Amino acid sequence: MPIESPVSPRIFRRMLEIEGFQLVRQDSLNWAFFKDGCGLIHPVILPHTVELVPLEIMSRVLDVAKITPGLFQQLLDRIKTEPNLTGSA
Repeated sequence: MPIESPVSPRIFRRMLEIEGFQLVRQDSLNWAFFKDGCGLIHPVILPHTVELVPLEIMSRVLDVAKITPGLFQQLLDRIKTEPNLTGSA
């Protein structure tokens, strides 16, 4: 089941954090995340100035982060129960 709906940068950031990624750098447009031991050479870049992360970017980041559509949905369901993030999807 492919990802069909974009999510906010805050929700996507939280997904990466739950999966062990750490924010290593940010600027006025993007966040950069890295996870030790996952085989990445470069950090994962996530734009944070958009209302919703475009599906093309989400797909690339999910692929690099090894987050399957099933895991994406589990993370989304979990995050929707967290305070301060509800209503942002």
